[in-house]
Amino acid sequence: MPDTPDSQDLGRRLALIEGELGAALAARQQSEERLRTVLEDVRSRFYLLDRDWRFVLASRPVLEAWGMQAHEVLGHDFLEVFPQAAGSPAYEAHRRVMWTGTSERFETVSPVLDRRIELEITPTRQGGLSVVFRDIEERARAEQSLRESEERLRLAIDIGEMASWDWNVRTGQVAWNDRHFLMQGYGVGEVTPSYEAWLARLHPEDREEAAALIRKAMDERLTFIHEFRSLHADGRVVWCSARGRFFYDLQGRPERMVGVMQDVTERRRTEAWLRANEERQAFLLEFSDALRAESSATSTADRAVRMLAERLGADLCYTASIHPDEDRADIAHQFRSPGTPPVPASLRLSDFPDAFRQIHERSLVFDDVAHAAELSEIDRRHLTGLGLAAVIAVPLRRGPMNVMWAMTVGTRQARRWTASEVALLEDATERTWAAIERARSEAAQRDSEARFQQFASASAAGLWVRDAGSLTMEFVNPAVASIYGIGLPAFPRDAEGWVQLILPEDRDAALEQIERARRGEAVVHEFRIRRVEDGPLRWIRNTDFPLFDAQGRVERIGGIAEDVTEAKLAAEQQALLLARQRLLLQENEAARQALEAANSAKDHFIAILSHELRTPLTPVSMALQMMARRKELPADVQDMVAMCMRNIQAETRMVDDLLDLTRIARGGLEMNRAPLDLHQVIRNACEICATNLQQKQQRLSVELRAALHHTVGDAHRLQQLVWNLLQNACKFTPPGGAVQVATRNEGERFIMTVQDNGVGIEAEALTRIFEAFVQAGNWVAREYGGLGLGLSISNATALAHGGRLCAESPGAGRGATFILELPLEPRTGV
Repeated sequence: MPDTPDSQDLGRRLALIEGELGAALAARQQSEERLRTVLEDVRSRFYLLDRDWRFVLASRPVLEAWGMQAHEVLGHDFLEVFPQAAGSPAYEAHRRVMWTGTSERFETVSPVLDRRIELEITPTRQGGLSVVFRDIEERARAEQSLRESEERLRLAIDIGEMASWDWNVRTGQVAWNDRHFLMQGYGVGEVTPSYEAWLARLHPEDREEAAALIRKAMDERLTFIHEFRSLHADGRVVWCSARGRFFYDLQGRPERMVGVMQDVTERRRTEAWLRANEERQAFLLEFSDALRAESSATSTADRAVRMLAERLGADLCYTASIHPDEDRADIAHQFRSPGTPPVPASLRLSDFPDAFRQIHERSLVFDDVAHAAELSEIDRRHLTGLGLAAVIAVPLRRGPMNVMWAMTVGTRQARRWTASEVALLEDATERTWAAIERARSEAAQRDSEARFQQFASASAAGLWVRDAGSLTMEFVNPAVASIYGIGLPAFPRDAEGWVQLILPEDRDAALEQIERARRGEAVVHEFRIRRVEDGPLRWIRNTDFPLFDAQGRVERIGGIAEDVTEAKLAAEQQALLLARQRLLLQENEAARQALEAANSAKDHFIAILSHELRTPLTPVSMALQMMARRKELPADVQDMVAMCMRNIQAETRMVDDLLDLTRIARGGLEMNRAPLDLHQVIRNACEICATNLQQKQQRLSVELRAALHHTVGDAHRLQQLVWNLLQNACKFTPPGGAVQVATRNEGERFIMTVQDNGVGIEAEALTRIFEAFVQAGNWVAREYGGLGLGLSISNATALAHGGRLCAESPGAGRGATFILELPLEPRTGV
């Protein structure tokens, strides 16, 4: 509380009064009276003590405060009047000033008033004391309340994790709490708090606006409210919400600004996420509506990749159908920005080993492909080769590890993908797949309806559909009108008109059957009509069946109408024919079952035999291989080991042939089709047969003249086919003989011939040479061995590839030629 002007001048006035007392003892009485009058006019609480501690003077306000009269105080000793003051801080202060002659001013609790007072004790020239005191209880309470309020404010700021500042606008001095330093990325005490230090840590894009708002708040006496970004030295960005107020002096000049600041980064992130989520949901709604408007799976996928690329600002967006077993991903739909190279129609999964492994577990997100630690060098090289610097790939899984489909977006420049963008692509991928499946289903339904219309129009049977409520015919095909002998336009659609075409005695029964179908039963009934065109009586058989809606209610009734007049007239003859037919069918069925049982037993026997033969061959083969590696064995033993190994290999091939024959008989010869070079297949087979040819000193000539020699097929099976033909030629050609392999093209076909000058094939054997277990005469089996399966399996392989295999021979002892003919395929992906 500020002092009043009277209290501030009190010292000077007291000095004048004491001077008057000392100069005129003779006029003491007048002076005291005059002093008393003056002091009574002073509003302060004031009293005088002489050197003997007696009260000389006490002002009216002090007497009122003590609740005493002047005669109870004046002339009396201090402790006589106030014995309770003995030993108190106030009394001790009086004693010190009386002793030292030095003035004191301090605050204490009055032992008399029991209130907080301020004492100003001054020694007089006569050795006494001049005392002025003020009751400051209310001011002390106000100051205590202010201190408590400030403490509560500091506590609230700490609890609320707020920063605070106090800016002296005139001097430029600023006080920050510790949190203010930290919120702006400074260490506590790292810098001297100042307006400039605060502004320096603001994001460059926010500084001008923040400074302008502070000036406006100061000039227009507004509360400063603003949110801005603090940019820390480590690059971290913190969003701050600040609120401050200016205080002004009596002349209206800004004197001080006090404010608080709070970290609202999480709130900002949440708001941004909510905004992004709302935008994402709005886009996904628009996205779904757009896809729903497309009529085909192709247009749906094309629309999806275009909208996603535009939404995400991507240079490329494409779908991939993934075929792990074939090491292939097919790129069916893609959208590219101008200047972006196209993605090849097919990619090898092995070119992206880490990416393909990770996509089984999660969506792939790479902000910078070239520096992605999760990718191998081969992944980075091939992704960069596609022109991709940043990528998101979202898998569509059907089963835990079965990735069927993926949606990929990418940019040619590295960029930071947000969580919202990844979530959007994941949602859009699911919606795209659902829309494609819907478009496929709808297209299939349209095709089905179109086929039904074609079928119904071309069908000789009468087909119709009625509304279950009104029984009005919604569809009638031309055959119905023909059966009834009425032109299609004139055929009655209502139930009453239709009933009139039925003979009167059959009408009620026909309507009853329709009612049964209405109730959900399928019925077959017959009735008679008289044709309108030519008048004869005809028997009609109707098959009526209910058609249900999604809730299981009968919505329509479908029907098939047949003219069974001829069947009725020939009932007896038909019965006889049916009896005979049943007898024949029973006989045929019995024969068929017997034949199937025998064939099944044969296949089962061959399979068991093959297994039982293979099982002992495996350890024998392993033992022979181990013996062959022992160099210390005598030469004759090594020869016997080699002989045994050759026979084991021959028997193994026979077992394999038996198994293949069993598969062929069951229609289960497996084919792993892929693009291949037929010339390379032939070279591989020739290399395998080279040892056998050399052992018999036979000459092998290979002339690969076909200009077109690429196709799609099973390379292993075709190599086995060529090997079988070469082995046959080697086997049936004497030592020193010649084997010739040649290729050529005939139109769009690939022709390979294998010709030898061996034992030849007799004419009667040529017709059965490709049958299982058939050889060119018994003497061949006796002399050359074998089961006669190689050519049968080779022929089945050729047929499975859409080709054919045939044999030619001038006769016994004149050699043979085998001709393989295969279709050609375009050389794509080879």
